[in-house]
Amino acid sequence: MRVGIGGSQGFALLRDQEEEFEKKTSIALQLLKARPVEAGVYNVVLNPSMAGVFTHEAFGHFSEADLIEDAPTLREKMQMRAQLGNDILNITDDPTLPNQLGFYKYDDEGLQRSRRN
Repeated sequence: MRVGIGGSQGFALLRDQEEEFEKKTSIALQLLKARPVEAGVYNVVLNPSMAGVFTHEAFGHFSEADLIEDAPTLREKMQMRAQLGNDILNITDDPTLPNQLGFYKYDDEGLQRSRRN
């Protein structure tokens, strides 16, 4: 479950969302009482937003500048179009999809957005 509202369309998206947040908060409180998942290997179907969060945690933090600066072997691995997973894994960074997390028009260097495979 994910509790969040936001995007790049401005602060107005957060107005009048109290009911939605109260509903999600109630679900989160109920989940605190849930039985923990047993360790193991499971097949899963992921919500696209959560798949993005997992990808960010696994690869995004892994590629942050402070980590790469101190690890030459990491710099070698973290190159554009480098294969980091197995052959069935395909991750695309596409900031051109409107109304999605990660949507933007220009990057930090002022370049127009583009899809990255």
